[in-house]
Amino acid sequence: MAGRHAGFTLLELLLVMTIIGILAATVTLAVSDAGARQRVQAEAERVALAIELARTEALTRNEVWGLSVSPTGYAFQTYDPEAGEWQVLDEPPFLPRRAEDGLLFAVQAELGQRPQADEDGEAPSPFLASEDDDAPSPAGLPSIAILPGGEITPFEVVVSSGDLPPWSARSDGIARVLAAPQGESEAQSTRVR
Repeated sequence: MAGRHAGFTLLELLLVMTIIGILAATVTLAVSDAGARQRVQAEAERVALAIELARTEALTRNEVWGLSVSPTGYAFQTYDPEAGEWQVLDEPPFLPRRAEDGLLFAVQAELGQRPQADEDGEAPSPFLASEDDDAPSPAGLPSIAILPGGEITPFEVVVSSGDLPPWSARSDGIARVLAAPQGESEAQSTRVR
């Protein structure tokens, strides 16, 4: 017993520190991944809620509204029948929204083609594109139309971030807007109230 000292060898200390480092890195990655997943879900739910609020406002104000979606954000618009163009809303809570770092938006909606003026000379609907519209209004043609009767263009707005599973806000045009992981059935969707 005279030659043996209590304590740890350098090799044992290095091994323990390596294991602690690996565990810390694993926990950090898991936490940051969960945070990014939560951001994607929260943004999809925010989009769904904003569209439902816009639907209510269009109904209340008896106006035609729209939503323009780009990869980096979205903006609500109203149609000005006197000027014959779309105006971007700049009033809370409908201010244009830019995506947080790493988030991307995509929209799947089909507004169709605007018919020519009918026999009575009435102007076609303001929210449908025509084949010869070279220069849409300064605000641009919306991706989604929201009518004063509460109807909405059937759509799906997809929120994604890198390799994480995307979430979407979607509606069939009549039902409430739902937020759910992309590809999940409507029965499992998160209903926005």
